[in-house]
Amino acid sequence: MTHRLQPFPAGARRLRQRGMTLIELLVALGLSLVVLTVIITFYGPASRNRSELESAARMFDNAAYATEVLAEDIRAAGYYGEVSTAGVVWQVPGPCAAGGAGWTAPNQMPAPVIGTAAGVALTGCTVADRRAGTDAITLRRASFIEEARAVATGNGPFLQSSKCADEPLGSPPFVVATTASDFTLSNKGATTGTCGAVAGVRRLLTRTYYVRTTGATSSLARIDVVDGVEQAPVDVIDNIENVRFQYGFDTNGDGVADRYLPESGVTGTPGDADNRWADVVTVRVYVVARAPQSTPGHADKKQFALPGDDASDPTKLGTASGDNFKRHMKTSLVRVMNTAGRREGS
Repeated sequence: MTHRLQPFPAGARRLRQRGMTLIELLVALGLSLVVLTVIITFYGPASRNRSELESAARMFDNAAYATEVLAEDIRAAGYYGEVSTAGVVWQVPGPCAAGGAGWTAPNQMPAPVIGTAAGVALTGCTVADRRAGTDAITLRRASFIEEARAVATGNGPFLQSSKCADEPLGSPPFVVATTASDFTLSNKGATTGTCGAVAGVRRLLTRTYYVRTTGATSSLARIDVVDGVEQAPVDVIDNIENVRFQYGFDTNGDGVADRYLPESGVTGTPGDADNRWADVVTVRVYVVARAPQSTPGHADKKQFALPGDDASDPTKLGTASGDNFKRHMKTSLVRVMNTAGRREGS
């Protein structure tokens, strides 16, 4: 059986070929514009709010990270391996002095924590980008890793301490040098009255933290003294505008801070326990971070009470910036573990 296809009626073909009229097109465009306006009205502020929230989150994160980096190195300051600090005459070398500065056997060592107040130059450093009104802190310690003395080939300096109570008469308690042949102290021997093999060495580390300005931004930066030479500053974290410190001095030798002073209050008077850098057992850290992005319509009126400012007189606090950037201050109380720990129970 054969089926024949029936053609559409002429009127049906005309209906299928018909397009939009001008009026229908205008109505469609009008509706599209209404929908687009509604989307922009709601999405625009939401997008700005999200951007501002992200900027604020980065500001808080930057402040927290900068504080933790400083705290980690402050806690470790004063680690000198097995070297005893009993009877030490503490020295105060400049921030960028050669790595072995302050070390002289048998009893001279550099203080682990030394501050530099706002407006005071970093002695011996070639820094030209330090932000005005900010403190700096210099921290010294030995490496946690002990290496064979062969690593000393004119670099360093390195610290070697004696681990044997039966060293030859007149042997120093420690050696600071750059050449392997200068390290002669020993490990403990296998039997009483004997010394073992030559003791290992630890690299001496000096780090100075300060706030540097690069163009329109500021950052927390670090200067290392490596192989006795000042290195170029390294940015630790961006958008840090100020760092200040307050130092806790142990005046009675029990490992607990009895008095806090900003660096500007430390006179270095001989015999004063609250003026000797070697008596610093805690450090209060103040970090001011700025949001990476400005906030339209915002005028920053915050004034932060920082060490060195007169908190009793608002006119002497840090001046509010008045710009469109938000700011946040993070504080932390950090213990200088190696200095405070040696004094506990004494």
